[in-house]
Amino acid sequence: MENYYYEKLTKEQRIFYQDLCEGLRHRADKVPAPPGLKRNAFLTAIDAVLLDHPEFWYVDLHRRRISTNGTRDTLVVRYHDDETTVRRKQQTIDRFTDRVVKAMRRDHCDSVYKKCLWLHNMMVRHCTYDHDAVGHSEEKYAAYSMEGFFLAHRAVCSGIAMAYRYLCGNVGVDAVVVEGYALEPGKKDYGGHAWDLIRCGDTCAQIDVTWDMELSKGKPHIRFDYFLLPDIEMMRDHQYVGYPMCRRGGYSYFEKVSGIVPDNGDPSAYFRTAVQQAVMDHKENSAAVYFKMANKHFTREQVSELVSAQFRSLITGTYTLYSSYNDAQSVFYFRAELAPGSRFQAVKGKKADAH
Repeated sequence: MENYYYEKLTKEQRIFYQDLCEGLRHRADKVPAPPGLKRNAFLTAIDAVLLDHPEFWYVDLHRRRISTNGTRDTLVVRYHDDETTVRRKQQTIDRFTDRVVKAMRRDHCDSVYKKCLWLHNMMVRHCTYDHDAVGHSEEKYAAYSMEGFFLAHRAVCSGIAMAYRYLCGNVGVDAVVVEGYALEPGKKDYGGHAWDLIRCGDTCAQIDVTWDMELSKGKPHIRFDYFLLPDIEMMRDHQYVGYPMCRRGGYSYFEKVSGIVPDNGDPSAYFRTAVQQAVMDHKENSAAVYFKMANKHFTREQVSELVSAQFRSLITGTYTLYSSYNDAQSVFYFRAELAPGSRFQAVKGKKADAH
């Protein structure tokens, strides 16, 4: 899937695609299309280059000036920066990427899952969604390419997806930037969106770093609501067509950590075990549970009451229960924070600490 969009082009489009890549590498001012290539096919080939090659971050392929002589179109290329500035910025990107690769090797990221998880967590913690750039692609163009992530640590979904695709390519993970529509967590209307598709063994999985980044903002924990999901789950709030099928393959975060509440009737037993484990593993004065419901048979209020009851049974004193929900994905996060003088009760022979 290295050049996924190239493979979807016709022979004539591929010729122009290759010519455009070569021209951009040498800062060509104009790149003509083969004679007879229709305008829509011409534009599709440009999009394919943009999506397959995030390393062309310095090229303005969004504002397109096209000249024609009646038989063929020619792209008049615009560059955001002069050659010296591009070289300087690329050196910064290369140094960042080199540090990432070395850190992942040091952390023994030897599988697709571990590599994707490491990159996901790093990007969630080191980047902010650039709300100010939304709808302002001309003046805030960097946020729409991987430049935003690498040089400013601020980007919109396309820049975040491009950066993730670029880093995946540098650590041996096969990735594709996906374009479609999505429902932002907590919102009611769909909007244009970009994320990534990852090759995982004999199947693929979807990952939306942007939405996990937004859900994690200002929180002491990282969210994985959109980490390596199959289509059946991703399509709950994402719309897309024409991409490789993503079957359920046990790659999602919740499948890996046994964080899916089974569809077997009463979930109380699962919640009891999960809360007990959270209390046993608690850090300082708080304990948290994070899970996904296999079905939507229970309302948010019912789930909250069941989990709250388990925390109440294991806490002596006063506490605050913080909660966060992703209704579309049926994901729940609860964190109990103890007040001074309160304590978690001992579970399964482990002595609880007083606070």
